[in-house]
Amino acid sequence: MVDLSVRQELTSLVEELTHTGMQSLDEGKMKALKALCKRSVANVRTTYEQVMLQLGEDHSEVRLSAFQVSSELFERSQAFRELLLSDFHEFIKLVTGTEVESPLPPPKAAATQLREKSLFAIKSWREKFGEGYPKLVLGYNHLKLNKKVDFEGLVAHSEAMRRRREEREARRRVLLQQRVQDVRKEIAGCREDGWAGGGEVAEVEDGGRGEEVAG
Repeated sequence: MVDLSVRQELTSLVEELTHTGMQSLDEGKMKALKALCKRSVANVRTTYEQVMLQLGEDHSEVRLSAFQVSSELFERSQAFRELLLSDFHEFIKLVTGTEVESPLPPPKAAATQLREKSLFAIKSWREKFGEGYPKLVLGYNHLKLNKKVDFEGLVAHSEAMRRRREEREARRRVLLQQRVQDVRKEIAGCREDGWAGGGEVAEVEDGGRGEEVAG
């Protein structure tokens, strides 16, 4: 039995985590949720129920955040794994959109991310936990054989996306360095003409650091 105040706290944490519209979870709130889940299986069950409610929302940004919560807890909690796998067919339907009668809701960008991240996670879970959870293997095989999900292609696509991000970041760094060098040359020319000016280089470099944090 979960204390009413704890239930309310768990419910609030899950709702706050899943309604930010952000692509990543709030680390502080996620840490608080995990701490409560460690206290008892009853707390895990309440959390699972709230996560499933959010996965049922008609909004893929909410579902994406709810999936991220479930993914973190699945990796760390045996009780959460068992609960999720007891409803694995429903979970798969809500996060992958592979059932014709249950497509993922808008927005489209979040739906695409949800599908890719969830399929990637299911493949990873199968490799890591499959031997101890027959329902996990059955769900994976259902997606691969019946829904024709190309898991290997998904991994290749994810790797290609990672490489493209790294290439974009490398190009950005090269351009930033070129900007810094150009500004330094201009400042050197100004000094020869009797001008001062040194803050401009710092401004360019700070701007680069600011972009780095935002990225």
